[in-house]
Amino acid sequence: MASFSFRMKLMDRPATWDAFRAIGPDGSFRIRASGRGTHPLKDLFHFLLRVSWPQFLGLVVGAYLALNLAFTVAFLLGGPCIDNARPGSFSDAFFFSVQTLSTIGYGNLAPANLYGHMVVAVEAFTGLLGTALVTGLMFAKFARPTARVMFSRVACVADRDGQPCFMVRIGNQRANEILDASVKVILVTTRHSAEGEQLRQFKELPVTRPETPLFALSWTVIHTLGEDSPLNGMSKESMEACQAEIVVVVSGLDDTLAQPVSSRRSYVAREIWWGYRFADMLSTGADGRVHADYSRFHWLQPQAGGTPILPPAQASAKPPAA
Repeated sequence: MASFSFRMKLMDRPATWDAFRAIGPDGSFRIRASGRGTHPLKDLFHFLLRVSWPQFLGLVVGAYLALNLAFTVAFLLGGPCIDNARPGSFSDAFFFSVQTLSTIGYGNLAPANLYGHMVVAVEAFTGLLGTALVTGLMFAKFARPTARVMFSRVACVADRDGQPCFMVRIGNQRANEILDASVKVILVTTRHSAEGEQLRQFKELPVTRPETPLFALSWTVIHTLGEDSPLNGMSKESMEACQAEIVVVVSGLDDTLAQPVSSRRSYVAREIWWGYRFADMLSTGADGRVHADYSRFHWLQPQAGGTPILPPAQASAKPPAA
């Protein structure tokens, strides 16, 4: 991929050590955008697909209560329009609305006049439409393919076959396979032009094995820091100075759903440990079968030898001397 850049509005100095990053450790996009003239209601279907399940269910419950309250008020404004309801009873009107919206119809409460029948007709149609929409949204959310790819807490730089290499470990958390998996590693840096504009540059870091036909367990992504590498000659300090961020993107085909899936994560300077490599997580049992121990997925081994260590979940801490 050729290097390219785009203009960014000059911003204040980041308030925290990773405030500049575009992709968070959880894969979320962290750059705040404004002035696009967009609103969730203008793309409601896409918005509801992207929100989490607790948020989605909260919105559905909120809409359900709001509709029932609105029709409860409509029934109360119509006076004695509900048979067997106590005059002016909010609870009777509310629960009659619940029965009508959900098309239950116990029979104890019923519309008493033309006004009541008209409100019931509108509410019954609203309930049928709402049930269809919520059912479709829930099915779309369930059917939406997602990847559960685990990324190592930190990246590391250590020698492999006599050459320094940048390494990231990724693993498949599901008990299935990702077919035709591929990985891309992108270096994102910030610089200032002669005119004072802040620019972001993107450079692809070639890896030794960009594709694998079967991604079922773990995969160590390796980029060699050769003479042509954009990382050649860089250190933690120089990476912090240019606000370097290394983005790792994994994509492939879920063999269960037969649909494409992808996942991403980024690493900044403080999340790259120099002089460490990943500890072995594969072993061979007495029966000759290979065993993958995911409890050692994040463990690192000092390049010079020594006791393996587990990086903290929040990698802002300074790594020990290798």
